[in-house]
Amino acid sequence: MIDWTGHIPGYETEDSVGKSNPRQSVLGTIEKNLEHPLAVLIDSIDTFRSDVGSTSAACLLVSEILETLGKSQHPTSRLVLPIPSGSPLLPHLTSASIFQNLTLLVLHSPYLVAHISQSYLTPPPVDSPHPSDKFWSLFLPAAQRGEGEKLVLSGEGGACRQMHEGVVEVVIRGGRKGVERTLEGWRVKDVGDRSQTVEPCLCGDLDIIKAALGKAGISATRSSDAPAETDVTHGLSFNLTLTSSQAEAKSKVALPYTIAAQQAPNTAAVIHYDPDSADDMDDEDPDEDLDL
Repeated sequence: MIDWTGHIPGYETEDSVGKSNPRQSVLGTIEKNLEHPLAVLIDSIDTFRSDVGSTSAACLLVSEILETLGKSQHPTSRLVLPIPSGSPLLPHLTSASIFQNLTLLVLHSPYLVAHISQSYLTPPPVDSPHPSDKFWSLFLPAAQRGEGEKLVLSGEGGACRQMHEGVVEVVIRGGRKGVERTLEGWRVKDVGDRSQTVEPCLCGDLDIIKAALGKAGISATRSSDAPAETDVTHGLSFNLTLTSSQAEAKSKVALPYTIAAQQAPNTAAVIHYDPDSADDMDDEDPDEDLDL
């Protein structure tokens, strides 16, 4: 562990003057341990940006750490960066130019999910971490506006600051699925002897969301309750479907343009033009008197 809490710009001791940048120390420590699986945790990257006074310097440090971790032979090595939601580093570090493979965990207030469930009658499913598109269209803009923080600070709907459960938006970028977004929950559980642990759960299992659904008289939804695709041919007075023999015969029919393409000789393209009687054809060059 590298403790850099004693290096504060403007308050250095004689031994620490000019040594407030931990770049060499961090990179050197990683390079010495590349033979082991590494989980590099920088709990103060935003403080580092504030100390050096440059967002680009902080992003450069993160890029160098990733480049150094790329030399490791262990695919499980990773970099963990806790970042405040209002940090100017967040849009830079979440861009694909720095992190191609990214797992982004965004903490949200459960009162925001309860508010959307109660006000818009759109609760998350109780048996799946994959809410509907309608829920995302309401939740994401509200989260970007900071509506969850406003609910907690105002105390609207019984919201309080001391919570023992919460909501996590999980965004996974990379792999075969491209970008995958899920919504999961967490809650603090007593395990006895004044000790507690945090366990994952589904959003529909949170007490705050259950209370909001019960107050609004909304029944919990399940992912299996999603409407099935509508058959547009159902109830028509004529048949638009094909039998297997009809589909096979249709696939064997040669289309006219494919026949023409097969019969055309393989020659260079030529433009044939027949002058019209109204065309003003003049073989002389109208610009021959110009000195070009």
